[in-house]
Amino acid sequence: MDALAAGGQPLPLAVRERADGQVVAKVFTEGMSGLLFGGFSGEVWIEPGKKATQGKLYRDKASGKSGSGGVALVLGAGNQVGVVILDVLHKLIVDDEVVLLKLNSVADYCAPHLLELFQPLIDRGFLSLAHGGASVGSYLTSHAGVDSVHLTGSEATYNSVVWGSPTAERTGPPKCTKPVTAELGCVTPVIIVPPPKGTLWSKAELEYQATQVASQKLQNNGHNCVAAEVLVTSAGWPQRGEFLAALRAKLSRLPQRTGWYPGSDKRREAFRAAYPDATDAGAGVLLADGLSPEQALLREETWGLCLKEVPLPAAPDSGVASFLDAAADFANERCWGSLSCTVLCHPASRSAVGDDAWDGFLAKLRYGAIGVNVPSMIAFVVAGLPWGAFPGGTPQDIGSGVGFVHNTFLFDSPQKGVLTAPWIVHPRPMWWPDFTNAAELAAAVISLIAIGGTSQRSAGFAGSLQCLGAVPACALAALRG
Repeated sequence: MDALAAGGQPLPLAVRERADGQVVAKVFTEGMSGLLFGGFSGEVWIEPGKKATQGKLYRDKASGKSGSGGVALVLGAGNQVGVVILDVLHKLIVDDEVVLLKLNSVADYCAPHLLELFQPLIDRGFLSLAHGGASVGSYLTSHAGVDSVHLTGSEATYNSVVWGSPTAERTGPPKCTKPVTAELGCVTPVIIVPPPKGTLWSKAELEYQATQVASQKLQNNGHNCVAAEVLVTSAGWPQRGEFLAALRAKLSRLPQRTGWYPGSDKRREAFRAAYPDATDAGAGVLLADGLSPEQALLREETWGLCLKEVPLPAAPDSGVASFLDAAADFANERCWGSLSCTVLCHPASRSAVGDDAWDGFLAKLRYGAIGVNVPSMIAFVVAGLPWGAFPGGTPQDIGSGVGFVHNTFLFDSPQKGVLTAPWIVHPRPMWWPDFTNAAELAAAVISLIAIGGTSQRSAGFAGSLQCLGAVPACALAALRG
């Protein structure tokens, strides 16, 4: 709403330039969301060499150019209905196209709820829903009435759409000549930065960060493109064993989970076969720890309750800076995909390398979203940040996909989003797997958003009082979690 009110060019909270000239715009927290996410900061990094221009579609309209008036086919995700909702809204508002949503057959149970939610758009002809399997999707992608395609799914699905089959040879002109944007998952690394020599994490810090990892693995039982897939640690970190023990202890106290997404049982069996020494770490999670970079198979998502740990070799006198460099290389080169990654970094570790080196580390990571001291899945929730693969995917080598969604500040050339949280967040984050009051807190937060509490626009005196009145309900619900 802020973007539309500003003609597609809402003012970012701040803009800075990195030492190499790359532009970075701060977009989070807005309005009273700072009271809900105290100490958080979200930035959009613009592609190097480009300016932080916004809302090209709306600038063109203001200059008299008409929009495309096209029809976008959205091939919905099967694992998360929230993905479907945001993809539809992005195509409608950011790309100015009406939408034909083809639901994934796994998510067909959501159809009645989506119909109710989107009924005003359906009644006015802006949105239609289609059902069916792969044959329906194939028919729609090739239909002359469809002008563009956006999909959230697998690389195999993308190859079927663009090249005609999952295993088609990717040479010559693609079979599908329409614009296709896609988000295709990632082997998501969680980089655990060791502290400098002489600094130890407290027991409370070990338990807190272990819970961070558990939350990123267990959400939706691991059936997420942002699920933690591999822990990247330092072999020279004296507390590495304590951390893994804290992770096992946390998981063992949580309810048992099972895979529910079609095919997840076969992936779990393949994981057991590949890593016969993997152990049940609790909550249904299989953990294969102590793997060498060569042993870890990191070219495909496990898409379930499986987790790997790779301790990177470290010389006795190596420091934090050396680990950051090695971890960025490992994540970029060894882990398939470029959608998102998580970095857990103690304040002492960041101080040890300094602001410039830390900024350089974030720049080196080739990921479309980076969560610092927060699971990267929360960057997905912050819609002001772009969501998509790091730029560079091609039809011949698509990786995690191409294009961005979300990006409600409508930047024309985003490169990545970086969401940074405090080392320890109080009260307990609502996305933790043992948070017990999520329904009440979610209702309170939605009420605050509905009355404009997270908007940049002034709500006026009466509106501001109403927003302030809604904040205590959020705080109390959070404390009761």
